[in-house]
Amino acid sequence: MGMAVAIRRLIPAAQIRLFRSWARGAARPDSDIDRLITAPDAWLASRDRFVLLADLWGAVAQSDLLVDLVLHSSSEAARRAELALGATRGAAGSDLLVANFELQLFILTLK
Repeated sequence: MGMAVAIRRLIPAAQIRLFRSWARGAARPDSDIDRLITAPDAWLASRDRFVLLADLWGAVAQSDLLVDLVLHSSSEAARRAELALGATRGAAGSDLLVANFELQLFILTLK
């Protein structure tokens, strides 16, 4: 079973994104796979995040694969993305760098 399928069994409405080195196409054989999991605000608020993350780790863990899971509500993910983009715009003053950042962080939404 694929990682996205395992995650969606626990969080049916999850958005699952790949980010960092794998999303940039710069992964090495020893690189971990970084996944941003976004869940609807109300759904996530009604659950214990620590228990949910433990369940997620159990569902995706593989002995030969390093995985890093980041879990946010939809509004948290949007707020963090906006803060990061604002910092990038302020520091760079360039829409090109902002677009590059967006591609690196949110390049792949798994279906």
